[in-house]
Amino acid sequence: DAHQEKLLAWKQLDVQLADVQPLAGQVHIAQVALDGAQLSIKRGKNGQLSLLDAQGQPVQADKSAKPEEAAAVADAAKTIAATAQPADHVDVKEAENAAGRAVAAPKSDESAAPVAAVATSDAAANTDNKSATTAAAATKPAAPAWRVQVDEIKLTQVQGLWVDESVPVPARVQLDDLSISAHKIVWPFTEPFTLEGSAALSGAQNVPATGRVAFTGKATDQMADIAVTTTALPLQLGASYLTGVIEPGVQGSIDSQVQLLRQGDALQIKLAELTVSNVALQCNNKANCAAPHGTATGLKGKDYLLELAQLVVKDAEVDTAQQTVKVGTIELQQPALGVSRDKNGRMMFEDWLPTTKAATAQADKKSTGKAAKADKPWDVQLSRVAIKGANVAYQDESTPRKVAVRLTDWDAELRDYAPLATKAKPSPLKLSGRIATGRSDPGRLVYDGHIGLTPLSVVGRLNLSQLPVHAFEPYAAEALPVRLMRADANFKGSVDFVQSDKGPVVSIKGDAALDDVRVRPLASVIAAKAKQEAEDATENVAATAQPAGAKAEKDSKNTAAAPRSSGLGVRGAADDLLNWKVLSLRGLDVSLAPTQRTKVKIGETTLSDFYARLIVQENGKLNLQDLGNDGATPADDADAKAGDKPAAAAAAPVATTVADNTGPLIDMGAIVLSGGQVKFNDRFIKPNYSADLSELAGRMSAFSSEPAAAGQPPQLADLELRGKAEGTASLEITGKLNPLVKPL
Repeated sequence: DAHQEKLLAWKQLDVQLADVQPLAGQVHIAQVALDGAQLSIKRGKNGQLSLLDAQGQPVQADKSAKPEEAAAVADAAKTIAATAQPADHVDVKEAENAAGRAVAAPKSDESAAPVAAVATSDAAANTDNKSATTAAAATKPAAPAWRVQVDEIKLTQVQGLWVDESVPVPARVQLDDLSISAHKIVWPFTEPFTLEGSAALSGAQNVPATGRVAFTGKATDQMADIAVTTTALPLQLGASYLTGVIEPGVQGSIDSQVQLLRQGDALQIKLAELTVSNVALQCNNKANCAAPHGTATGLKGKDYLLELAQLVVKDAEVDTAQQTVKVGTIELQQPALGVSRDKNGRMMFEDWLPTTKAATAQADKKSTGKAAKADKPWDVQLSRVAIKGANVAYQDESTPRKVAVRLTDWDAELRDYAPLATKAKPSPLKLSGRIATGRSDPGRLVYDGHIGLTPLSVVGRLNLSQLPVHAFEPYAAEALPVRLMRADANFKGSVDFVQSDKGPVVSIKGDAALDDVRVRPLASVIAAKAKQEAEDATENVAATAQPAGAKAEKDSKNTAAAPRSSGLGVRGAADDLLNWKVLSLRGLDVSLAPTQRTKVKIGETTLSDFYARLIVQENGKLNLQDLGNDGATPADDADAKAGDKPAAAAAAPVATTVADNTGPLIDMGAIVLSGGQVKFNDRFIKPNYSADLSELAGRMSAFSSEPAAAGQPPQLADLELRGKAEGTASLEITGKLNPLVKPL
């Protein structure tokens, strides 16, 4: 080759001639057999191949010609064209060749003929010769058309080596034991010839496996029908060409059965089955592709970023003429992946793709230039897409508090999916798996329905069991007035969503529950509470010098404000604001549509084993009503001053109870309470009053946000509540109430 290294060698070449008649244009070869050939091709860092041209010279740029000689060639060619007579018919190309020979000829400093004269004479002579040859050829009969026939071409024990140094990590592919057999080759083609062959492929030292490729079929210059089979073909063979595109190394092997069909410019690829086994992305350079922050569930390799037991593709067909892609099955078996986002909001895969930004910018430029051309869209049909046994560890550190969730044993199946269609019917979708966070038992999600993209729609049955809602609470932390410590969601029913031109249309029907809920006030609220307790303690000291009656009043207030060491909740959590064991909503029916009022209907509500810290503040409002005030204390509220109380009391009778004609339509069935505990503190009255209410149980009848008749106030529900106060006294509350009416 160009570097004087071995390019081509062979042990034996046999050519058996059957009938060769050059004058008649007939060549019939019985067999061409090549054994033990060795071919080495190398591409250098500059991207050029080290080969030989037809004359056996190294293929490389001719850098020997000096600039002044090149200029002399051009000037000589111009002189020839200018001095030639019309009858001479000087060939321009021949003039350039002649000028080149004249310039390249040895010249003496003392005597040198003008370059133009020498070139002109040479060119004219050659032109005359060409004219004579042309005239003679015109008198001869036309040469017969050539016909070449080769009965058999046989290659055995062929070895090949491909080395590519033009990529950041040099590529090396070794071809061993190549055998090819072709039969009945006739040119010009009147019928297809048959061929078959096989070879072994291996790579560099870090590619231990050796795969095999076998093919068989028939072909002409206008058609081809080739069946290709690969066995344990290493993915690492192409890993060098992914360097700089994706940082992690790729591992795995390919087994496939493919049929290639060509008819003119049309190409069809029929894939009977493709199996990619033991796939893994391995972090080779931790500076560019650090492992996920959290260990991914199911990852076996220490530096692995992704694992996949198998990728199976069946019954796939690509037609370039019709621009169609049809796939029978795409199945991912046991994928394991760690997904993470750091404190700056950067996803881990952004480090895997160092050229993503540049490629995106380049793609934008290309797309802008081709915006005026509307190409025919491809038709892609996926009959079945499935995922089995997926495990994903998700971690997000960009939120106020870290989010960490584990998805285990996830299965998904999507059928009859057309991703590029402008209009397509919804596709059947089945989805199931477990979701866990921390050390709690994992919840489960099961979905069976349909999904559509044009328009976006999700319609089906949903079954949620112990879904850890609190794991995702940091995403809504800024919007929540409280801290959600624990909440497990349950739902069984139907969920319908359709994105219409005017807005989303939503319908939810089923039974829902929110269990094991613990709610605490925000840190600002806790700080405000500590400030209030400190002020109360200061008043306690001053109360020792007051009369007995005043002291008793202050003692009552301090008793209400001081924290207690026990009896503060079902679980005994001193900082809990709310908690409960079970909140069940049976017969839930929610509907939302554009330009219509939202409708909410609940058949029956059950709340059991609940706890609440209930405080009537000095301004007469409940503490639960002021959760969104960022912890403002009653003392900081101007309306809470004692001088404002008479005005507030005087204004109270003026308020009227009316229905909200713009808010949601809410119909509540009966509410049943059991096993309740409330820590009650009334700071509105003087002296203050506090009590621990326990063993609370009762019910409230149905009520609605809408009146039974137009112009009437909403109907009040019957309330019955029984329990104990301070653990001994009997408590019974009866009355009428509608919590949906403002004012209450």
